[in-house]
Amino acid sequence: MVACDAWPALEAHAASIHSVLKAWDDTGKGRCTFLEFVRAVQAIAALDRLAEVPAKDTLSNAFRQLALGEELLDLHRLLLEAPAPIDEDEFDPDDCFGQLHRSCACCGKLPDADSALARCQRCKKVRYCSRKCQLAAWKAGHNKSCGSRLPRPSTVSNGSVASSAAALHEFGLAEGSLLQGTLSRICNGVLDPEVSELSVREMHENAGVEAIVRVLGANQDNKELRFKALMLLSAAAVASKDGALAVLRAEATDWLVRCLGDVTSSGDPGIISTAVRALGKIAQTGVTGKEAVVDARGPFHMMAIMKEYQGHVELMCDVISSLGSVAYRGGIKCRKDVIWNSAPDGVVSVLRQHVTADGVNELLAHHSCAALRYFIAGDDAGVICGSAAELAHMMATAITAHLGIETIVDTMMWHGGNEDIQENGSAVIANICSVDLGAKRQAAVLAHSAVADTQASRNIVDALIPIVKAIRRFPNAPSPRHALQVITANLGSAKEALEAGADMSMLPLPLQFDKSNDEKL
Repeated sequence: MVACDAWPALEAHAASIHSVLKAWDDTGKGRCTFLEFVRAVQAIAALDRLAEVPAKDTLSNAFRQLALGEELLDLHRLLLEAPAPIDEDEFDPDDCFGQLHRSCACCGKLPDADSALARCQRCKKVRYCSRKCQLAAWKAGHNKSCGSRLPRPSTVSNGSVASSAAALHEFGLAEGSLLQGTLSRICNGVLDPEVSELSVREMHENAGVEAIVRVLGANQDNKELRFKALMLLSAAAVASKDGALAVLRAEATDWLVRCLGDVTSSGDPGIISTAVRALGKIAQTGVTGKEAVVDARGPFHMMAIMKEYQGHVELMCDVISSLGSVAYRGGIKCRKDVIWNSAPDGVVSVLRQHVTADGVNELLAHHSCAALRYFIAGDDAGVICGSAAELAHMMATAITAHLGIETIVDTMMWHGGNEDIQENGSAVIANICSVDLGAKRQAAVLAHSAVADTQASRNIVDALIPIVKAIRRFPNAPSPRHALQVITANLGSAKEALEAGADMSMLPLPLQFDKSNDEKL
């Protein structure tokens, strides 16, 4: 900032001053006085950066704005910069975004009888309807583009994704044809397999995600725009963690879910799949990302997709994986939202439909068992305690009511060679057994029935067979052994486990000895 003793330095380096009174207090050196403010304007005018020195009243009003903190002079930084050349730009009526030359370059407002537009005093290429718009445009990119040629249809269509993203961010609200042109150029790059990765990176590195959110807010009812935004936001989030973070930081998760809702009933499964994977990638960035997906009603929309496209195996893999990402270490809030939106019974239904005795759809089985584990336990530790126990009870009730135990047992039997399926399936069964096996027994016993057991507990006993096989095949996998011990401890007897083929060494230590004489059985 210009301090009391800074005027000599300003005069000595006047040739380096090349922009008119910019905003932001970057240096923390304090504000300039009104006299120094006037002298700075005079110095800039002497460099032919101003057509004339404004009247004192005008300067006084501008200075009062500075004093209110709306903007501050950052002349210290300007003294260190070399003046950027102004690129001469001849107007071509056949190759121009016409509105951009007549309207406010920030909001698109046209001049009227009551208000004229003020040119940028440095480049004189763009106009603004207010100081507020000028500052907004400066932050949106004019601080970098001032003096450069304005975008044209030819330069947009033949230019890079980076330049289109920058133009969209700065001028997207000012000119409708520029908005469509830049979005189309970005879409073409993102959808081109040869340059897709580079295009996505250029988009989010040049504020493309922020630009999309900005124009969506001003064009909420534009379905074509929402469709393109869905593709671009999805591509950015799926491409890399940086892209997912860019979507999250731009508060675009809500828009991603809303645009996904537009195409759920009649969209392309490929586009829907990418959007669903994008939600999963956002959830994988951390708790903030998971909560953003939940707050945007992401699980609700993903369950709607699951019901609509249950026959599409690849899409079901993406939906179930993303639901698991939301639940994994997302805390009680995220897991409760997933469970309340009927994700457990939805996953079980998909498993029953697509995972069969011939061992097909192994990837779907893998994602389903992992997701069910995260729904009930929250992570891969296999421990449920505290407030999570009530949530696990809800999950166990839901999964048991929809033949979930039988389905998991079948899945483990049909994919015995997949260690992940054996590990996660065993963890789900262990947690259901430990949380509320007793409740399941009580609920299933018929009045005056001679049967002392129930279907639910018999299903748990049936699970001992694949669990014992998993222990033998994968001795280092922790959950199968844990599941065996939980089941036998709840049953209070080693009889069922031994009948399923378990060795004595697999059983809980108290069950390895005869209770009457402490002799090993």
